[in-house]
Amino acid sequence: MAKRWSSGTKTETGSVVPGHKMFVFRKGDYFLAETYCENSLTNGLSGMINIFKDEEPIWTFHYLGFCEKQAKSFLNNVLSKAFRNGTSLGARGPERFEGKKYVYINPRQSGFRIDQVEGYEKIIKPQIEETNDRTMAHLRFYGGFIEKINSRHNC
Repeated sequence: MAKRWSSGTKTETGSVVPGHKMFVFRKGDYFLAETYCENSLTNGLSGMINIFKDEEPIWTFHYLGFCEKQAKSFLNNVLSKAFRNGTSLGARGPERFEGKKYVYINPRQSGFRIDQVEGYEKIIKPQIEETNDRTMAHLRFYGGFIEKINSRHNC
């Protein structure tokens, strides 16, 4: 599905929720809407992605965490590249991507399924002189198909 989105159209729209930004990608009968907000004091952020077919929601994804200002463009580049080249699973990036200053890590859960997405991603800045790398971003995420809950789900 990712390759189809990359050839669609992207528009930034206003949001009815204060402090939020919204982006919409359209391709044929499908559209993806992402809404997110950021706290400039804590670098915290939260977002939601919904995919619609024929105006009906069919898939949802939520993320929450923080991203230092210096690492935001790196995160956006990693996610955009994964989205364009089809390596994005669950609307996030690859298992690992190393840039000049930062490293993106998204440990895959064994048995990953698009209908039950759950995990985390982080960006670290490797420290040559120190024993611990500096965490520049850490986000938890989950999502899946929007469907009738039945006996196969334990709620």
